[in-house]
Amino acid sequence: MPLPIGFSYVTGSLSDSYAAFALTEDDANEPSSKKVPSKCLIDKLRVTLSSISSATAISWYLSEDSAGKYAMTPVTSTTIDTGLAATTFGFYSASMDNYPYRESSNITTSGTLYLVAKVNDSSGTASFESFLHWRRA
Repeated sequence: MPLPIGFSYVTGSLSDSYAAFALTEDDANEPSSKKVPSKCLIDKLRVTLSSISSATAISWYLSEDSAGKYAMTPVTSTTIDTGLAATTFGFYSASMDNYPYRESSNITTSGTLYLVAKVNDSSGTASFESFLHWRRA
């Protein structure tokens, strides 16, 4: 029987400096979102950007703490896919291949992982929303 799929959510604004954003349950902006289970398989991370100005790349990693000290994935830098709206909207999706996750003692807030991210352009910011898709283990 397939494992149930859920997702955690965050929205915010990126600049050219790393900042941490809490991927968790967000009833106000995404009512179907849930807290990250203490034991799960992470399927993928999806990031949709708007108002990207001249940013062309995003760098990110997942962390268990809001300071970004306890990274659980390597830093990934990739080109923002923009389609025809080259300076307005962008998209990035990363397959995590059912990455096994188990909450450790380093976690800042139970049920929350942190997207630590930045864009490559210092001339402005990029608004974003992100979904972390997972399956209960």
